[in-house]
Amino acid sequence: MRVKTPRVKIRSVNVKGLYVGNSTYNMTLIAHIEIKNKNFGDYKYDRTTISHGGVTVGDGVIWKGNVKAMDTYRMTVTTKVSSSGLLDASRLSSDIGSGVLMLHSEARLKGKVYLMKFWGIELQFVKKRKSAEKNCIMELNLTSGVIQNMDCDH
Repeated sequence: MRVKTPRVKIRSVNVKGLYVGNSTYNMTLIAHIEIKNKNFGDYKYDRTTISHGGVTVGDGVIWKGNVKAMDTYRMTVTTKVSSSGLLDASRLSSDIGSGVLMLHSEARLKGKVYLMKFWGIELQFVKKRKSAEKNCIMELNLTSGVIQNMDCDH
């Protein structure tokens, strides 16, 4: 029996409470995430975080959970994002001046797929480790406060 890697999909991202200054920004990102399990066994995953950019400007938490066999689990992850940890203020000022802010995000889930296997007349449980991840690049329009382009790897 072949075990498939569960798929993580970021369906959409909404922006709330956007504040933009000369060389600072603050906002809350609300990501709508979907985990699809194509296995005939449950997928149990550990707690993970979603980070934005090479320098962490915010972390959203995906709590430990379970996706039933052949099912899709949908969740909302809220992330507070701030430029306070960035060191290059001149680059940030030029990004803000352009009216578009590029955000990079990544989500990684580590977990196990639990399967049942028959050996003759005996039933055994098999656990296979599987990790799912998703990386996205988003363009935030600072005038409208809307994510206008989101490109996620497949």
